[in-house]
Amino acid sequence: MANINPDLQKERQNGTFNVEKLTHVLDADEFVTERRHYIGTFVRGLETTATYDPKTEEFILNSPTLTSTKWWPGGLGRTCNYGIVMALLYIDGKNYGMHPFIVQLRSLETHEPLPGIMIGDLGPKFGFHTIDNGFLQFDHARIPRENMLMKNSQVLKDGTYVKNTKHDKSSYGAMVFVRSTMIHHVAALGLAKACTIAIRYSLIRRQAERNKSQPEPQILDYQTQQYKLFPLLASAYAIWFTGVKIREMYFTINYDIQQGDTEKLPELHALSSGLKALTTSMASWGVERCRLACGGHGYSAASGLPKIYVNAHCHYYMVLVFESIVESVEDNDVKDVLRQLCQLFAVFGILENSGDFIQDGFLGNDQMELVKQKELRLLSDIRRNAVLLVDAFDFHDIQLGSILGRFDGNVYENLLKWAKNSPLNKPEVQESYVKYLQPLLKPNKSKL
Repeated sequence: MANINPDLQKERQNGTFNVEKLTHVLDADEFVTERRHYIGTFVRGLETTATYDPKTEEFILNSPTLTSTKWWPGGLGRTCNYGIVMALLYIDGKNYGMHPFIVQLRSLETHEPLPGIMIGDLGPKFGFHTIDNGFLQFDHARIPRENMLMKNSQVLKDGTYVKNTKHDKSSYGAMVFVRSTMIHHVAALGLAKACTIAIRYSLIRRQAERNKSQPEPQILDYQTQQYKLFPLLASAYAIWFTGVKIREMYFTINYDIQQGDTEKLPELHALSSGLKALTTSMASWGVERCRLACGGHGYSAASGLPKIYVNAHCHYYMVLVFESIVESVEDNDVKDVLRQLCQLFAVFGILENSGDFIQDGFLGNDQMELVKQKELRLLSDIRRNAVLLVDAFDFHDIQLGSILGRFDGNVYENLLKWAKNSPLNKPEVQESYVKYLQPLLKPNKSKL
């Protein structure tokens, strides 16, 4: 490994807890560390149809209306060859409700859309340009009978429909699972990566000389920078632990569903829906704030960082989950630093919505001032362990895709190397210069 930047090395040596132990807490004792789809909520309103043809033993997929167009799935625009499509099953003119089907979308040889399939990219978006969100329409596209996912209901060769009423809501439970995983895999990981990049870079970056006899201070020592980043770090941990909790709830409730008990599914549906909206909004807003905290370099693609409506119940639930995780930690050093993050996440949520708390009579002005003072103390307390807290996420540099957030802290050397390797610098003289600018610099020849 390359030499570690001495500022980063010093931070890691002065930490108060064991990073690996915190990483184990984040992993919730999973066997593998997972570091290194859009599905709409109103499923009953979907209009795509799958009509069974017993003569050919095929399903005929069709998009009967403009509004039945599949819209927004990530990876659909230019990449996916297969997809799981939710469609209304029709047999002999009878509607049997929504069912899932595996559909091949493109040729594996030419990558062109298969007959009866119109597919494409949605075009430019406000952000997340690396995701090729797409649209999909079916025009009597045919798929084999075996392509229907038949764990909970079957269509026999002669068109007989067989349903397992015991698992009536299992397919819908799978969609709840998708939402629950988005909390961790989209929101938590995205914000954790952004915090890792911004905090590491803020430790390397120095600015504004205050004493000629001392080096410029690290911008992470400025309270304004801590105020930007540490609440986001606390939020990343809160979202991470909430994602783990929701997945645990799903597996518990899914077992109950398999036993025919769907009583708790509506609760999980409501909670996962609210948390998906809240956490992804928090993450999107937080990633942008991390980018801004990196200054001009944050705007560069080299940073690896490509806004927030808070639901009070979901935020409260996240605080409860965070607190329960903290109390379950056995290592006292790890517990102490996690308790600081948990308190900061709770305080930050109060201050971000201070007007509501005061207006509704939960807190007075004097109490709100105490909350602000508590936040400032927590920022100071967390500063010492900020780098170790992002190290605990255990992201490899390849996963971060960032020069600013490199583990070794060698930012400026690699920024220059990255710039030199830009295609814009090869060749040395661009063709556009020779074609357009060079003629303008030559003296005009007299026609006399």
